[in-house]
Amino acid sequence: MSFRAPVGRLELMTWVNDSFDTDYQRVEQLADGVVYCQALDAAAPGKVSLTKLNFNAQFEQEFERNLKVLLEALKRVNTDRAVPVEKLKKGHFQDNQDFMLWMYSFLQHRQVNLKLYGAYEKRLAALAKQQQQQQQQRPNSSSLPKPPGQGTGKAPA
Repeated sequence: MSFRAPVGRLELMTWVNDSFDTDYQRVEQLADGVVYCQALDAAAPGKVSLTKLNFNAQFEQEFERNLKVLLEALKRVNTDRAVPVEKLKKGHFQDNQDFMLWMYSFLQHRQVNLKLYGAYEKRLAALAKQQQQQQQQRPNSSSLPKPPGQGTGKAPA
């Protein structure tokens, strides 16, 4: 199968934004790991835990967490590609461009139709599930212990 990878950074970012319904301005912003995870999810549905992603990651620690989700998923897909987490999370242009170009060729090789993937809807669904999980983890107000002197019928001593 023959395909032509995006050559320059502008062409790459146009492909990323069109394919994943995103608004990245620079290649360096791919360091957040979200698009990498969604690309792998499109190629291997169900292998990436999108609910573990921080879709609003802004700091290296948050990027690293997202990239480790990607690393775990790549192991499940049985691919030998190393994920240079330490390099990617720093947000350097060349590292992120190289990895995104690899991801592009990975998707092409698997003949993934990103138009059918629905990246935006997948992010919304993952966010909704995250919110639902957070609400379930919050303690129910009726199960909290009552402050001293309330509900016992006695005045505090």
